[in-house]
Amino acid sequence: MYLSQLHLSPTDKKTQRTLHDVYLLHQVLLAAFPREAHQSGGRLLYRLEPSGGTEPNVRLLVQSEMQPQWGRIEVGSQLSITAQHTKVFDPELAPGSLFRFRIRANPTVKREGRRLGVIGEKDQLDWLQRKLAASGCKLLDCTVHDEGHLTGRKSARRSGVRPYVMTFRSSRFEGVLRVESTSDAVAAIGAGLGPGKAFGFGMLSLARL
Repeated sequence: MYLSQLHLSPTDKKTQRTLHDVYLLHQVLLAAFPREAHQSGGRLLYRLEPSGGTEPNVRLLVQSEMQPQWGRIEVGSQLSITAQHTKVFDPELAPGSLFRFRIRANPTVKREGRRLGVIGEKDQLDWLQRKLAASGCKLLDCTVHDEGHLTGRKSARRSGVRPYVMTFRSSRFEGVLRVESTSDAVAAIGAGLGPGKAFGFGMLSLARL
């Protein structure tokens, strides 16, 4: 896997527009990879990092199975990249290891064939605990940041059909977890957690305590 950190200009109008449309942002990021990568099903995860208030740039983390070519996103396009750094990402996890984590997720449940957003901090924590347990991790401590809703405007593929707006409930989880199963945890990092992975959700980042 590869992990990229992109610094974006916060004053560029096209960049602002792209960052406020999760569907458009996904399409723009795909341009950094050859077309065959799109068709092979390689997972692309990303997360717009929360602003610290003093940072001159917006930070975007991108995790991919193929090495990106950020030069394919031309200057003057929908993203103004002021700096970028890409490295090989091969997580080393051992059972019992403690990590700080961050994940932006779209907590949902399916009821009668419909996907509904999970509301309330307790229910969202329960949702995360189940997802982490299935991913070989145990949740030890967590803070929930309710980020409201993120939207994306998807164009219709067929003529005569109007574009429609996609809406995702966004929550950012930050805390501490313990690795229980190395193979399950590594697989979860590569695949992401929960729905909405193509639109900025599900990227699990770990840092050793």
